[in-house]
Amino acid sequence: MLSYVVPSGSASRPFVVSPYHADEKGVFVPDLPTCCIHWNPGGEACDLVVDHLRERMTGPQFPLTVMRCRAHECAFTVYPPGHVPYGRHRVAPVDLDGLATGPIGQPLHWRWTLFDAALDAAEGRAWDRACKGGSDWWWCSQGRLLSLSLDLVGVAPEQSLDLRHQLSEALAVDTLTMLEGVAGIAAQPGYRSRGQAVVAVLSAIPRQGVLDRVLRAGWLAERWGPPLRWESSLGVLRPLAFSSSGTDPPR
Repeated sequence: MLSYVVPSGSASRPFVVSPYHADEKGVFVPDLPTCCIHWNPGGEACDLVVDHLRERMTGPQFPLTVMRCRAHECAFTVYPPGHVPYGRHRVAPVDLDGLATGPIGQPLHWRWTLFDAALDAAEGRAWDRACKGGSDWWWCSQGRLLSLSLDLVGVAPEQSLDLRHQLSEALAVDTLTMLEGVAGIAAQPGYRSRGQAVVAVLSAIPRQGVLDRVLRAGWLAERWGPPLRWESSLGVLRPLAFSSSGTDPPR
């Protein structure tokens, strides 16, 4: 069953994203960070080791590397670009290097991401309520993913205008597009109008930096913790929970 559940407290825990590559044996391994989630400039140096590999039944379909810092007594999973804690689907249409997939100059292709539920809803395709032999596409799962999608792109009717403005900046989409989506949901309540509101925003998100934008939006919407991107060329974990203009995330 496709689902997305965010356990209590997960929206406050930082997580690390780093590119994964296949080694000479075909095993996917990440660019390993040299500092942990608790490192501070001028503070105690990290002492990192690979603790173990965590098998995944869903998501990237290969084991994820878990690292342990013996100096700061913490452990953290290294997630490939496009994946987040407790997620079963990619959150953005990117490859394992974090680059947008599909032809340059063409609209972003959001299929095979968590936004599948919204794409189908926009076209009036309801997932199965009952299916002989079972199904991977259940109505209840579509509802959960659609709710998540509404939050991420700023068209959830209950969101405040202030939060919508922050999501607008994070996604580089005009707030008016979000407000038009909310108005459409109010005028014709239902799963189709909700899907159409999500798709309108997705269609407006720029290709450049799409992963960072969605990760920042998820943090603003309190759907996951603050994302940290490992940049091996600089040797830093770059926080993505802040926009380029310096706008602070919600406290």
